[in-house]
Amino acid sequence: MAEAYAIKCALMEAQRLNDSTLLIHIFTYSMSVLKSLEAVNDRFQLIRDIKTILQNLNCSFHWVKAHVGTYGNERADFLAKEATFKEDVDVSLGIPKSLINLKIRNQILKLWQLRWEKSQQSRFTLGLFPTTDLRRCFGDFFINQILTGHVCFPAHQGRFSGKATVCVILI
Repeated sequence: MAEAYAIKCALMEAQRLNDSTLLIHIFTYSMSVLKSLEAVNDRFQLIRDIKTILQNLNCSFHWVKAHVGTYGNERADFLAKEATFKEDVDVSLGIPKSLINLKIRNQILKLWQLRWEKSQQSRFTLGLFPTTDLRRCFGDFFINQILTGHVCFPAHQGRFSGKATVCVILI
């Protein structure tokens, strides 16, 4: 994302010139940023910001091979390495949406596990599946019915219909 932020800063500088006839050339070795700018759906706010700025500029992007001695590219690498020695961070890009979603998902799974462990129902099933998980253990419908006790046996059906649960063949 550092490359995308650098491109955004360069475009903001070009935007300050306020010259619509100016053709701006951006050279980057970051193919991932170029592909993101080319994509229709944007996952990152930073890419959406760049696309918004580009609507008002006449800009051309160029990919350059990394670490082959291109002066501007080597200078950018040098400045990036130099910035790693700073004590303070100049830029904060915020928390990615994917990280927020992951934290929410993990919290929901923890709450689900606590509820599963404290529940007074389904103690037999808890013995079979002590931890909650989003992955399916058994994909077979009939095995799932047997494991959970929800099979079309008279004992199970009798709980709902009120009919006798004794097998008529044995009488």
